[in-house]
Amino acid sequence: MISRHDLELIGKDLTARAGQTPVYDTRVDIEDLALADDPALELHIRHQILLRAYQSRYMLLPSEPVSGSIIDALNQHFDPLAIGRLDAVRPALEAELIGPSLENASRAAQGADYNVYVPALVSELRNATADLFLEYLGQSPFRSEHYKNFLIQSSADLLAEASA
Repeated sequence: MISRHDLELIGKDLTARAGQTPVYDTRVDIEDLALADDPALELHIRHQILLRAYQSRYMLLPSEPVSGSIIDALNQHFDPLAIGRLDAVRPALEAELIGPSLENASRAAQGADYNVYVPALVSELRNATADLFLEYLGQSPFRSEHYKNFLIQSSADLLAEASA
């Protein structure tokens, strides 16, 4: 598990890479982590950092003109050392954040009839209790911004993956 201190360092690095007027907004909600001992917020930041690790290699050009050199902005965003630091933490974050869900899904699907499993899965998801992350989002005064951010990032992710 990546320590809270390491999360802060990664978050500061991502903020520095984004710069004052981000062309590629790699920031995460790290400022709040130092102010509160909130496990749900920490989980949220872990998810944000994992998403940034995935996004770090996408080649997306800015939709609006940038001040200064686009080459400099690209070099800053695709800095091999910064990407390497994110690549180094990605396996631990995947194991922590995605691994348990994959194991549960694999166990639940093993030996199950697909025609029974899929319809039951929808009702299970609707009736599932919220985890720490969903509770955090539900109580956050910034939940609309978080949802919009997720939708914007997901749409870019889907476009980038679909274009390949």
